[in-house]
Amino acid sequence: MAHVTVHGLPPSSYTRTVLMTCLEKGITYEFEAPNLLAPGYDALHPYRKVPVLEHGDVRLFETSAIVRYLDHVFDGPNLTPTDPVARAEMDKWISVVNCYLYPNAVPNHILQFVFPRGPGGKPDRTIIDATAPKIAKSTTLLNARLQGRKFLAGDALSLADLMVLPIIATLSDMPTSDATLKDVPHLKRWFSAMAERESFKKVQP
Repeated sequence: MAHVTVHGLPPSSYTRTVLMTCLEKGITYEFEAPNLLAPGYDALHPYRKVPVLEHGDVRLFETSAIVRYLDHVFDGPNLTPTDPVARAEMDKWISVVNCYLYPNAVPNHILQFVFPRGPGGKPDRTIIDATAPKIAKSTTLLNARLQGRKFLAGDALSLADLMVLPIIATLSDMPTSDATLKDVPHLKRWFSAMAERESFKKVQP
């Protein structure tokens, strides 16, 4: 089997999803933390982002494509449900992450605390306060889905859980966690259980 290299940044939620997928599948990989501004990096990722996967002659960017590839090509636990309804649920929640949860939670909320861009070099509370209810909408939907369920797609861990987990983990560390993770007991129960997985512990930045 060809060598696997993951190019990514340790704090990146998408990078952590790829690394957790490798660990859950038992895939041995090499990790490279790139300089996104370095000349030539756009040959790896045309948008100068992370993660990027290299596996022999295969080179992929975009997390959803990477984790599906890893799950289909490598042995180990199946992270894609075989039941069509469960598989559709997995795909739905992956789409929710990419279209709603990540855009609201990461660039417009979490990164305001990590790299403050407001007046006086402080977090811009206008942006943070505006995104809080948008994040809460996604977390409320996740909470409803997880009521009485161990995982998002059904009875087994899926790629959807690995996509959501790093974002919820980072939100729980933010000063705004009381607002963004308010009244979501099922989501918090899921997070507590998922945070005990070795794959999560090993990729904590």
